[in-house]
Amino acid sequence: MFQEIAPHTFSNAYLPTEPKAGDIVLSFAGNDVLLKDETTFFHVLDLPDTDDLVYLFRVDHTACFLTRKEMPNAYHTPVSSTRGASDVVYAFIIPVGWQLYRWYASHIYCGKCAHPLAHSENERALVCPECGTIIYPTISPAVIVGVLNEKNELLLTKYAHGNRDFYALVAGFQEIGETIEETVHREVYEETGLHVSSLHFYKSQPWPFSSSSLMGFFCKADSHEQIQLLDGELKEAVWVDRSHDLRHTENYSLTAEMMQFYRNGGTDSIF
Repeated sequence: MFQEIAPHTFSNAYLPTEPKAGDIVLSFAGNDVLLKDETTFFHVLDLPDTDDLVYLFRVDHTACFLTRKEMPNAYHTPVSSTRGASDVVYAFIIPVGWQLYRWYASHIYCGKCAHPLAHSENERALVCPECGTIIYPTISPAVIVGVLNEKNELLLTKYAHGNRDFYALVAGFQEIGETIEETVHREVYEETGLHVSSLHFYKSQPWPFSSSSLMGFFCKADSHEQIQLLDGELKEAVWVDRSHDLRHTENYSLTAEMMQFYRNGGTDSIF
């Protein structure tokens, strides 16, 4: 998955340091990352000054900073196009930095008193100097659900909207007042009309593209229940067995790994 960058190490501890010449500087313009060329980051030594740099995180011994200034003569690359890049550090740093860029960009003023926010000196948080409100980075919990029936078939779905015309698994965000297990039950029923049981947690994945924390589950359903596309989110939902081509276009995602886990027989050890 995209966050697996070993042997490199990622440290998200908020420990600001003095920018060094070789440290990476991330700059964004909307949904684009600004680079020196197609794959080369800007570095501190490329900047005329470091006055506006915000410390983000560290990969190995290299610190990464955010600048709100658009770099002149930069190469604009859509953040979405960095998914699955062969350079795992490049493919990881950009979307994680973009997640923090979006958070900073959408929290300039206090939502209570409209006073400009300041960065906490002690942690990754924004603080209102006027009323004391503290704001932390947004992370939305969501589920990815591999539903199997008594024939050991896997439920694949296609979204009704957008430009993604490939099979995936049932997915959705946790809502107020429910456990993550209840989210699994609700999302599967809302999208397919199926009731599930025997939930088994698989693993989780950070997903900065939607500021999410994805939690993967496998569960069981009765194939005699009729699939009903209830909420209009899906245009297709079908049962398939392991002979089906389960290759996923986003092979760096939790969804893709879960589909391959099923195809390789991993779910036999669960149910």
